[in-house]
Amino acid sequence: KPLALRKLALFLVGVHRANGKWADAKAKPLVLLAEKGETFLVVGVDAREGSAKNRLAAAFRLACEHVKIDAQQDLFDAAVVEVGHDDVQRFVESLHYIMTHAS
Repeated sequence: KPLALRKLALFLVGVHRANGKWADAKAKPLVLLAEKGETFLVVGVDAREGSAKNRLAAAFRLACEHVKIDAQQDLFDAAVVEVGHDDVQRFVESLHYIMTHAS
């Protein structure tokens, strides 16, 4: 399921790039969530062409540390994390704060 959610995110980013909404400095990361039983699967993709996944992976890791949750990061893509229902709102808020204040 992480792969399907990631493909959807990449498709949406491609659509926004093609219509000019996310061009150059307007390019923002896209984060999608999918409910999975007692948890949420959170997937992030960066809309900037050629950008490394490490930026989002680091932000995901920092958000987990900030809200003090033990989320499971995907071994192959660290910009994929599984977060519990009770923690998902705090995780997303922390991720947003980290991404808007990162230089």
